[in-house]
Amino acid sequence: MAAKAWRECFLSMPHIKKLQLSGHSASVIPTGIVYPTQIDGALVFHSLFPALESLELENVWFREPSPVINGLETYFFDSLVSSIRHQSPVDSAEGLNVLLPRRKFCHCCVNNQLKRLTVRRATNLYEDDVDLLMSIVPAVMWDRLERTRLHRWDGPEEED
Repeated sequence: MAAKAWRECFLSMPHIKKLQLSGHSASVIPTGIVYPTQIDGALVFHSLFPALESLELENVWFREPSPVINGLETYFFDSLVSSIRHQSPVDSAEGLNVLLPRRKFCHCCVNNQLKRLTVRRATNLYEDDVDLLMSIVPAVMWDRLERTRLHRWDGPEEED
């Protein structure tokens, strides 16, 4: 329910070009920078931030189970990658058809693309993950810190 309230708030700010999220604040966008709706049995993705050019993430957990979305448990990393891919430019107002891993079709109705991604003090984000992000975002800045934790309660946060 809280995610829906945040979505309504974000939708009232369509001109945001730069978004900074830190720590637990990433939980306000559990589906990344897009949000899905179902139309005629297909998922349709809409942009939360149509003018977004730059996303900065600091002290964010990339692999800690988030709420179940559309019946599947997901991680923030997976939601972020999926939402960036759904933000890729499309050729028509009809959107782009995409075959999802579970063979469900979805439509992308967004036409902007994230240009910059900055990641600092990430937890459970690794070099292979950043390589994937670099393949879908033109400019990725990463501090190269690889912090691994299984649970938030593994101990106090360390200053790196």
